[in-house]
Amino acid sequence: MLHRIIKKSWISGNNGDAAASASIEQAVKDCFSKCWDNLRGFTIAPGCDIPVKAPLENIDAYMRAARQCAKYPVQPSNWE
Repeated sequence: MLHRIIKKSWISGNNGDAAASASIEQAVKDCFSKCWDNLRGFTIAPGCDIPVKAPLENIDAYMRAARQCAKYPVQPSNWE
């Protein structure tokens, strides 16, 4: 799901498009809000790969949001 949501943003966010970075951060937060309390746990990942031409700003946005959401203790206030 997350891969489908952000795949276009990885590529279309050329030169650090702020809208693309914001949509990536929101997609990560949406994923956490839906999956965080799964009894089997979950792993957040961008998909099989990251496009070679993906702007570093988009990768930074993804990692920033993932770190914020996964901060211990994992709880809804981390992404709301």
